[in-house]
Amino acid sequence: MALHDDTAWLHPAPMRGRDNLAALSGAALNAIGAVGLTTPRAVGERHLLRCAVHLIHGPVRHLVVHDAAVLGAETLSELHQTALITQTQLWLVMDFNDSARLGGRTDADRSDLADWVAGTCATHDAEQVLALWGERDKGTGCCPPPLSWWVEDLDLGCPLPPPCARHTRIECLLAWVRRGLSSGRTTPTLTRKRLNEYANHPDMTVEDMWERTAASRDFYTHGMTALGLLHPDAQGVDMRDVAPDGSTVTVNGDRLIVPATLRTPIARLRTSRRLAGCLDHEPVAGLFDRTPGPNGRRRR
Repeated sequence: MALHDDTAWLHPAPMRGRDNLAALSGAALNAIGAVGLTTPRAVGERHLLRCAVHLIHGPVRHLVVHDAAVLGAETLSELHQTALITQTQLWLVMDFNDSARLGGRTDADRSDLADWVAGTCATHDAEQVLALWGERDKGTGCCPPPLSWWVEDLDLGCPLPPPCARHTRIECLLAWVRRGLSSGRTTPTLTRKRLNEYANHPDMTVEDMWERTAASRDFYTHGMTALGLLHPDAQGVDMRDVAPDGSTVTVNGDRLIVPATLRTPIARLRTSRRLAGCLDHEPVAGLFDRTPGPNGRRRR
């Protein structure tokens, strides 16, 4: 499965308690290749919103979760909903007989998990799964670098590796990241180091730098910067003024065509706000909705 560029392989660490979303959110972003451009916060967020945005606007179409049973039914249900929203195929690798991994689960937890799998999943044995993946087209050209490439400092005096026929330079790099993380050739920390070394390389173009933001977890800063470059008043637009794919923004009644390099950051900002509950008349830059929630409190 690590041979496919559109696949992310998530290896969740052993987790405690019934609510594992905080740990899962960070691990899922790492698997997708959104490792961050700076060291991310130590504890993830108790939602999969950022993960969903990256799946919507990224190339990952298959998410494989190894040892999925350790997550429990409630967390898997959240992950399943995210996969449905983002049109991502979710593959859950489970072993209900692995007592070492499931030792912290109560009988009720195991029963809930078994019921969830029976009511939600189509199950296949290992031979069937390998046969299904064996029939998939692996594509050509995007060959990841050797292990030594990740651990050695990038030589800024040598040209960057050329892209394959199907990807841009940064798309290739992020495809290598996903495959390297799946196969254990690299780590999120090594990847962040390489992303920052790329940023300092003289071969990097403006287009490359904007594509590099695909590895960032910050939608707000990059989206607002892109809006500011588009028009001095664009940072104050409402949700309804921005096309879902970021291709157009209506500013002061004028519909502006967004340059290709700025579309993805703007689209990711808009999608993150939409998933958070923003309405059409609310600002795309808002951190909170204008509509009061229960007891007069604003909804996040």
